[in-house]
Amino acid sequence: MSWSALNADLYEQIRRYAELTDRALIDLRSEGDEPRHADLESLGKLLTELETLRRQDLSARLVWVVLRDSARMTPQEIAGLGASLMRVERKPAVVIATEKLAQALAREQAIVKSRMR
Repeated sequence: MSWSALNADLYEQIRRYAELTDRALIDLRSEGDEPRHADLESLGKLLTELETLRRQDLSARLVWVVLRDSARMTPQEIAGLGASLMRVERKPAVVIATEKLAQALAREQAIVKSRMR
């Protein structure tokens, strides 16, 4: 596999996680009568299972590294955020942590995109 193909795959994986995170943020901020919870639950499940998944799945490993290194989140913070998202908690701390995740993914996306050029 060439470097450009590897970077393209990494970019696509990060993009998918970033889109899920963005949709989850929209759901968190939604005050409508029937907010969609599927994205919150999907992201929450991913984050709560990330500790185990990262040992088996390359894309989960990538998210783990982004959270650990770029967002500077501990394993406990990652699992806690996941649990809060699955419970659809709209507390300010949950929104801030999810925004932190979104920003870290956006930074990683920019880094990989610059390597693709």
